[in-house]
Amino acid sequence: MTVSGAPDSELYDGWHWQRELGGLISELSAVRAYVQDLLKDGPTTKQLGSLESAIAEDPGVDG
Repeated sequence: MTVSGAPDSELYDGWHWQRELGGLISELSAVRAYVQDLLKDGPTTKQLGSLESAIAEDPGVDG
């Protein structure tokens, strides 16, 4: 979409918030452990997929 000159502001906002959420998750070890436990079987829902993407943006010390 960027190449066509029609940036998707919703897409940008989603990416921005994924980065912010990833940063918060990486800073809070208890939250990071909880999210990793939720994802141990993979992202089985769209929401868990979003969490997985957020962690990928900032994997933290546990990587």
